[in-house]
Amino acid sequence: MADPCPSSCWADLPSDLLGRILQLLELPEALSVASVCMSWSTAASAAGVPRSHTPWLMSWSDDLLVNDSKGRACCTDFRSLLDTYKVYDVTLSRGCSLAWCGSSHGWLGAADELSNLLLCNPFTFATIPLPPITDLGCVEAVRDCEGSIVGYLPGKKQNRVGVKWIGRWFYHKVVLSCDPSQNGNYTAMLIHYYANQISFAVAGEGCWRLASTIPQQNKDRYADCVFHRGRFYALTLCGTLELCFSPVVMGNS
Repeated sequence: MADPCPSSCWADLPSDLLGRILQLLELPEALSVASVCMSWSTAASAAGVPRSHTPWLMSWSDDLLVNDSKGRACCTDFRSLLDTYKVYDVTLSRGCSLAWCGSSHGWLGAADELSNLLLCNPFTFATIPLPPITDLGCVEAVRDCEGSIVGYLPGKKQNRVGVKWIGRWFYHKVVLSCDPSQNGNYTAMLIHYYANQISFAVAGEGCWRLASTIPQQNKDRYADCVFHRGRFYALTLCGTLELCFSPVVMGNS
């Protein structure tokens, strides 16, 4: 007796049906569909799904918080630089949506609800926690009687800052030496405090190390940092370019 429901090949799905499905998917899922096979890739391209290595513009607002069964709670808008008029949705975890402080090698630098830094991949939803804010040395945690962190004391100031509030201004930019998903051997460089300190964290060490400081009385501040040919560089507002360190050398010292 013939099988009334013979098996069919997913690659043979009509392109118009795939196109309608793609319109209902968020960006990470649409990119996954495009990588299944040649026919699905062609359908995704016809539906306007860009390639995964396309540069993206991202926008985010406190008003876009939602709740779902997957525990993801922040809806962000992504626009491809090849077509800035088309908007794609990406829903991220509420825990990594408090504040953003840079993007590097496809990963976002974010502050969680305790204002600790983590790396977030918006397409795979993978997260990598970086050492806590209290490890930077210029921030002290304030705890309640149960040991939970309820605030922070930044620098020499004795005024307590809210757990969530400090993450919105304390971090200025985080840059990575490479993609953490390649081999896990990366270094994160961070401009922080009042943009007058630079620290770095090597994967697997679990701590921040201070690399450079501009005195508070100095009017200059760090404006940007980059990783180029195996070394980190920092640029100040007054135009000074500093060679901060080489993660290979510092990691083996």
